[in-house]
Amino acid sequence: MPSITINMVINIIGGLKLFDVIISLTGGGPGNASQSMSTFMYDLYFSRQDAGYAATQGVLMMVIILILSLSALVYFRRKEVEA
Repeated sequence: MPSITINMVINIIGGLKLFDVIISLTGGGPGNASQSMSTFMYDLYFSRQDAGYAATQGVLMMVIILILSLSALVYFRRKEVEA
């Protein structure tokens, strides 16, 4: 059961950091429809040349990933103890 917990947390982190598939397939999509937080940071830094705002978005993304990962870890650890 601990392996399922670790895999779920890694998949949550990977899903939130999705960048390469979006850039290679759609480039952000028509009208930025498939833009994720990572591609938004890329656009801010390279297209708009706004490094400060892009760095702020990176820190915000780190905090969101940290909160979601820790809450998922706590949730799955509780489920392991009950089963």
